[in-house]
Amino acid sequence: PKQLAKFNQWMRTSWKMPDRSNEDALHKDLRHSLTRAGREMEHLRGELLSSKQLASKCVDEAKNARERCVGLEEVLSVKDAEIDERERENAKLLFLMGRWEQDLANAEREIDAMKNVRTLSDRQY
Repeated sequence: PKQLAKFNQWMRTSWKMPDRSNEDALHKDLRHSLTRAGREMEHLRGELLSSKQLASKCVDEAKNARERCVGLEEVLSVKDAEIDERERENAKLLFLMGRWEQDLANAEREIDAMKNVRTLSDRQY
């Protein structure tokens, strides 16, 4: 916009007699703007390259994390199977303990019955 305003002013004031100093100033401003735009473009190109590198690094980290998750899922699956096996073993042991408790209770009743029989026989003599 500044260059256009300068150019319009230059056209109005010097359309009959060109003034080389204004034209040179406009060229100088234009070269300066182009140089500044070139530097900005190089800076943005560098930022874009950094962003691409960062994105690539993030993709690699995501792949590694996914691989770790798969490995952990496999370990978890094995641990779940081990837990299931232990629960089955515990159920068997609980069943056996229940039978042993019944056997023990039956044995205690038999002992009590034998004591009662002995007591009765002792009384009869």
